[in-house]
This record gives sequence, structure tokens and C-alpha cells, in this order.
Amino acid sequence: MKKVLVINANPKRASLCKSLAEEYVAAATGKHEVQQIDIRDLNFELSLNDGYDKTVALEPDLVDFQSKIKWAEHARRLKVSMSQRWF
Repeated sequence: MKKVLVINANPKRASLCKSLAEEYVAAATGKHEVQQIDIRDLNFELSLNDGYDKTVALEPDLVDFQSKIKWAEHARRLKVSMSQRWF
């Protein structure tokens, strides 16, 4: 059994990306260990107020995000669903 992490990076609650991520999770569950992250649900500071001049500890959601990426064992087990904007 492989460890698969599915990341939905679309900020909308209802989107094609969300649907694709959920379908992937449904198809992979039972065959693999699967975890999913919806980035929009993470609670963390979006702005580096001090830029890179000051080291800031990661918020708990980001620490959990890192641990799930490590859990996935390999980049080939990471599935990211996000929209592409063309201008």
C-alpha cells in the first residue's frame, strides 16, 4: 500500500479542482493510504510582516502540512489539484 497525499490548492469551496481531488481520494482509498489537504482550510499568516529578516515559527497547520508531505514518502505520491489562471 502506498501513502498518497492529495492537495487541493483551489481557494473555492466548490470547484472543479475540489471535485477532482475528492474523486481521486475516493478512487485511491482502499488501494492506498490516502490523506487530503485543502489549503484554503489551513490557518496560517499569509504575510511575512518582517520579510526574511526575522525567523518565525511555523503555525501548527503548516507543521502538520509538512509532516503529511513527509508521510507521502515521495513526490510521485503527491497529487496537487489547482486552477491555472491565464491572462
